[in-house]
Amino acid sequence: MQREIEYGPGKPVLKGICWLLLTHPDNLNDARNERQRLEQALKLNEPLARTYYMKEKLRNIWHQPNKTSAQNTLDEWVKKQCREQINYPDL
Repeated sequence: MQREIEYGPGKPVLKGICWLLLTHPDNLNDARNERQRLEQALKLNEPLARTYYMKEKLRNIWHQPNKTSAQNTLDEWVKKQCREQINYPDL
């Protein structure tokens, strides 16, 4: 079903999106419409979008100045995810 959703004439939106989900946003290639493809895919799939943004927020750990700050950032991230209790549909 997801492969049937198309972006423009004959261009699948979700096909091949895994690489875009794993790539740092700064490294997306605008000349190849990677940013637009990612945004479109996230609009089409809410659980995917929530998970993607959780992953991006988790990246903040690597920007902390020391181990204590990184641990605090991780602890806050985990607490937030527990509070939100995201429910995913059965796969």
